[in-house]
Amino acid sequence: MTRSGTRLPGWMGSVSGAEATYWAVASACAFFSIATNDIVAMLATILLFGLPHGALDGEMARTLMFGRYGRVWFAVFALPYLALVAAVLLLFHAWPRATLSGFLAISLYHFGREACGSSSRLARVFLFGAAPLLFPALLRPTETASLLSAMIAPVTLDAPPLWLISLAPFWLACFALASFWGNDRLGRRDFTELAVIFLVFLAFPPLPGFMLYFVFIHASRHMHALVLDRCWPRLGSFGAILLHALPLTIGALLIGAAIWPEFAGERETRLIAVTFQLLAALTLPHVLFDALLSFRRMDEPGDARSQARPGIGNRTMPHAEQIPGEEMSGQIETMEPVFGRRL
Repeated sequence: MTRSGTRLPGWMGSVSGAEATYWAVASACAFFSIATNDIVAMLATILLFGLPHGALDGEMARTLMFGRYGRVWFAVFALPYLALVAAVLLLFHAWPRATLSGFLAISLYHFGREACGSSSRLARVFLFGAAPLLFPALLRPTETASLLSAMIAPVTLDAPPLWLISLAPFWLACFALASFWGNDRLGRRDFTELAVIFLVFLAFPPLPGFMLYFVFIHASRHMHALVLDRCWPRLGSFGAILLHALPLTIGALLIGAAIWPEFAGERETRLIAVTFQLLAALTLPHVLFDALLSFRRMDEPGDARSQARPGIGNRTMPHAEQIPGEEMSGQIETMEPVFGRRL
């Protein structure tokens, strides 16, 4: 059962007033940044409306860890999380090219898993995860290389990474197979999503294209999924989502401000480097946290992600929309071996 609100088609389900306002403001910011070709506004839109979906890791960790660790749960969660953030930032300093490639590879996996769910075949995950990275590299290689170079300045790239370009024939093969063969063939919504991603990167340069994908497809899918997922009791509305995402979003922005003096160059180049290195640093612990959440669910029958439309997200528990009171407590218990005693 979805929350009350305006009905929308497809996986979007319903939308509350808070959600409608949030996305209206995000749309206005994105439109302004594209209309004025303002790189600073694009990066601000990515941070302000993209970071909150990952910042919800903290609230989910609180739900799962408070019962065992009490008031020190945040330290238990945050210290390894921040250690991984620091490690990625140091890796960018020591080996920028290799770390950039690692970031792109992890992003490919993460985008695909978020779109398809953990129970989907790897070919399908690859199909949806590679699309927002491969399309700009193929459609606008020079501009993509310029953006990637800004991420690791003063190192420059003449072209997108060869390994990324080399994925094109494999992507086409996966697309052909997923379109016509197997029980898990692409549906109308799958074709629509891939077409939208393609058209976004065909119409816009890589930076605004990534902004539109990251904020309005990737982050929105994740946040909407958590509103529908009753396994996280304090995330039952979009207003609650925003409230609980705020502290760690601010924390992430403070990390960005703290590392700003370590970057040199023109203002826009520095902003691109800080923004994307910060995203990369946060992506690694975010993906690992997601893997921990998924680990104990992989063998459970009736996993909602194997039945639902891609977009319900990797954190949807089995039949989450149908689990009342006591039954849901049992579902949260299934992750005790990873996180300890439940609330």
